Amino acid sequence: MPNRWRGVLIRFGERELETIDRFCHENNVKRADFIRNAARRVMNNPDSVNGVVKSRDDGIDILPLMDSITMLTQKVENIEKGLSSLLEGKKLANPVAKDRIAELILKMKQKTKENATTVDRLRDQLKRIDSSIEPFLFASSTDGISVFDEVLIELQQRRELNRDLKSGIIKW
Repeated sequence: MPNRWRGVLIRFGERELETIDRFCHENNVKRADFIRNAARRVMNNPDSVNGVVKSRDDGIDILPLMDSITMLTQKVENIEKGLSSLLEGKKLANPVAKDRIAELILKMKQKTKENATTVDRLRDQLKRIDSSIEPFLFASSTDGISVFDEVLIELQQRRELNRDLKSGIIKW
């Protein structure tokens, strides 16, 4: 069934028209389309006034609902606190992981017959030997440097190995 269009006279005050024109200009909308859509919205939602749906007071007590929302908020906060404490616990595991990685590197140094290796090959060998240290072999988005890199720096400072940063080669 085709639509029959009829013209309707709508009068706006100067300020209202300026506001509509400014909105239409900022959003690249024609004034007629804006007014037509606003009229349709009001006609399709008779229970809304200025975009807010009217409701009648049925005497319903909303305090239990508000209390349950407060309880949920507290539970979420407790979960966040638990997660932050877990992350702190992981940071406490770093010294243990450092010691383990250093120990494994020094054992590999003693057992290997080669006098050089690459950082990637050493990382892969450490993963194969002990999979529990794998999270500490790579840098995270928050830390920026991995525990593995810290250990390599410490071993280089103790002159246990010599690491070339450009090529990634480690000499024993």
